[in-house]
Amino acid sequence: MKKLICSLLILSLTLSVLAASYAEDGTDIDTLRAADVNADGTISILDLVRIAADLGATSTADQPLNSDVNADGTVNILDLVFVANHLGEVVRPPAVFVSADPVPESQLEIDDTIVLTFDNPPEAFTTSTGVATVVDNTVTLSGPFEPGMLVLVVTWADGTQTLRYTVREPDPEPPQITPDTEPPQITNVIAMDSDGNIEPKPTQNTTRFEITFNEAVIGQAILFTAGGTNVGWSSEIEGNKGIVERRYAKALESGFTYVIEVNVIDAAGNEIGYTITFPPVDESPEIPILVDDATFDTVVLESELPVVVEFYAEW
Repeated sequence: MKKLICSLLILSLTLSVLAASYAEDGTDIDTLRAADVNADGTISILDLVRIAADLGATSTADQPLNSDVNADGTVNILDLVFVANHLGEVVRPPAVFVSADPVPESQLEIDDTIVLTFDNPPEAFTTSTGVATVVDNTVTLSGPFEPGMLVLVVTWADGTQTLRYTVREPDPEPPQITPDTEPPQITNVIAMDSDGNIEPKPTQNTTRFEITFNEAVIGQAILFTAGGTNVGWSSEIEGNKGIVERRYAKALESGFTYVIEVNVIDAAGNEIGYTITFPPVDESPEIPILVDDATFDTVVLESELPVVVEFYAEW
């Protein structure tokens, strides 16, 4: 008889609620979860049946009853009315924080992202730092983050979580190096005699040629006659200097034209060949030379070589 009375009471309450189309929009989630007595996600007649079965029972802190919806300590008609007011409403399951990637206490780059995972979609998600993108059960937090200690506080409808990281300074960008595509250049060529004097042009006294480059190179420099005969002078190129010298080879011959064939390559792999052509070699002047008034201008004043004159006069 008691069960019949309860069933009729439940039916009466249900019909009156439905007839009045009673529903509360924006009801607190904790209230809805309390009304979902059997925790199946929907407030329905099954929850009323569950309360009706426990009518008159006492709910204690040690043995709480879900059917004591209003938490007043007794399962009674007030609990039935409480549930009936929310019949048909869907109860969102709580979202529980599961994990973070990277794990807390690890190190981040300024532009890294942090991925948070929940067991259900988190409602009303907010973050203290960064930009949050929520997709289903996952939240992606994007920087940039300030270098130093990062204390990240995230909240959602069902809870809050504090995550700590260390954000390190980015590595400095490597300097931009412009590739070297220019071949080496010759900046100077000089001829020298055995005393180290620089000659305006090669003579029979020439014992050495020095070639200067605008950068360090390796390669070779070979002295030829204009007809293509290797004169046999030694050569060496080191750093930005090339030397071609006679040593024990044959001296330059008067009237011959000579060339130096230069082939070099720089550290960047740029290579180039040059042909340095000299005017015909002059004869070495006879020393000493007798100079008189008639020949002084041409022999001394117009000479291209240094001249030392010893004056001698007879009266």
